[in-house]
Amino acid sequence: MTNRMKARLIASETDQLFTLSNQLTVARMAMVPIFVLLVMYGMIGWALLVFLLAGVTDMLDGWLARWLHQRTVLGTYLDPIADKMLLTASFVTLSIQSVPIKNHIPLWATALFISRDIIIVVSALIIYIATGFRNFRPSVYGKITTLLQLATVLTSIGFSYLGYRSLIARATVYAAVAATAFSGFHYVILMRQRLGEEAPAAAVAPKPEDVELHRRVS
Repeated sequence: MTNRMKARLIASETDQLFTLSNQLTVARMAMVPIFVLLVMYGMIGWALLVFLLAGVTDMLDGWLARWLHQRTVLGTYLDPIADKMLLTASFVTLSIQSVPIKNHIPLWATALFISRDIIIVVSALIIYIATGFRNFRPSVYGKITTLLQLATVLTSIGFSYLGYRSLIARATVYAAVAATAFSGFHYVILMRQRLGEEAPAAAVAPKPEDVELHRRVS
């Protein structure tokens, strides 16, 4: 293979990685520190605008990946990482009492939100290492939880921008807490069911050495 062909191959692979969808996801990651700094310095209106813009990029990157047929393995990892980065940074920042906003997220709620994600990631990693199980598809309750957590941040910032404390913002926090706790328990039950379904299939599947022995005998 000539140097020119290698260069074209590398350029093609780079184009496949840095698709428009993936670029939007990376841009959303870059918005996280900007959002945090804006909130910390009391620029709530700009922080709200950045958060809404991040939400728009979240919707666009998935739609563009499907419409342009540019789904990549990198994108499947980057998208949830970007979402968790934005949510986690938002929870922590909005829980700091010294931050100049009207509607803080309770620290205990932030601890619950983050702990659930850590427990799920660690559990999935342990299960994968021990069994090779990969069937970790998100459930509908997990998606509802993410939406309510986003609504928690949005109402906290939104009503703080309007300049008053809101019962709606506090109610959204409790709704997100309830959904987080329920989806966490549901995830544990769901994983036990999926592992139980995988075990019989693995037991029935013939081992490579058994297949080779059958070939020799026949």
